[in-house]
Amino acid sequence: MNRKMIVSCAALAALSGAASAQLSENFDGYTAGSTIAGQGGWEVWYSGGTDATVSTAQAHSGANSLFIVPGSDIVHRFAITGGKWTLTAWVYSPSTAFGDAYFICMNQYEIPADNWSVQVKFDNTLLVVESQFDDAQLPIVLDQWVELRVEVNLDCDQHDIYYNGQLLASNLDWTGNVSTNGTQTIACYDLYNAAHDGLYYDDVSLQPGLRGCCPGDLTGSSDPNDPAYGVRDGLVDAADFFYFLDQFVAQNFAVADLTGSSDPNDPLYGVPDGFVDAADFFYYLDLFVQGCV
Repeated sequence: MNRKMIVSCAALAALSGAASAQLSENFDGYTAGSTIAGQGGWEVWYSGGTDATVSTAQAHSGANSLFIVPGSDIVHRFAITGGKWTLTAWVYSPSTAFGDAYFICMNQYEIPADNWSVQVKFDNTLLVVESQFDDAQLPIVLDQWVELRVEVNLDCDQHDIYYNGQLLASNLDWTGNVSTNGTQTIACYDLYNAAHDGLYYDDVSLQPGLRGCCPGDLTGSSDPNDPAYGVRDGLVDAADFFYFLDQFVAQNFAVADLTGSSDPNDPLYGVPDGFVDAADFFYYLDLFVQGCV
């Protein structure tokens, strides 16, 4: 499997792209001791991996949870395009365990290619939970059920990650945070165990969400020497305007090439055209005035 650093995809639900589509999985409908692949839409990663077992040893709700062992790579597919979504999984990591396991969500899976959007590492050796590859960390909570939640707005290509009720990482690109050149879609959840002695998942869900969108949010500071320069902060303010001017003058196509037209009625409005010109400036003014929605 082509993993970026240590990556893999295994874990959530095959859904339609409709706003009402959702996954709600508590593993209580399966026989304890059975393997999950082939049940409820779950499968092993397409190029191979170890199955996972329905367990009664721990449960967040009901009687069952899913126990993943080293090599477990369990996927649930769906096909969601656009919209606001909340991805949730409850995680139990025993204090007796060592090693690392992952919660992953992908925007493309198998066809036409693999592309990762979310990769959260549970590290029982270093005792941290890490959002990869932006390197944000929180202390891992052991011997109790903890919620991992991802709030996604596909339409503006942004997501936030929460662990144990705390913000782990915010304003991350959906299409570029882990892999690059992704799509604004949700293709699968992936529950993957690289070398963890044993991790439990329960109450895994994908539901319509509420996360807003700030397309004009580009930076937390207009000072190039500030670590917040070029890091989105969830606000649209003067710092964003002056940051855009910097990128516009520098002809930074990655930031400033936003549109082929400044006319909202033109099909090229909002479509990058390979030029940084007046149309991009006036288009960004539209985004700036729009603020957050």
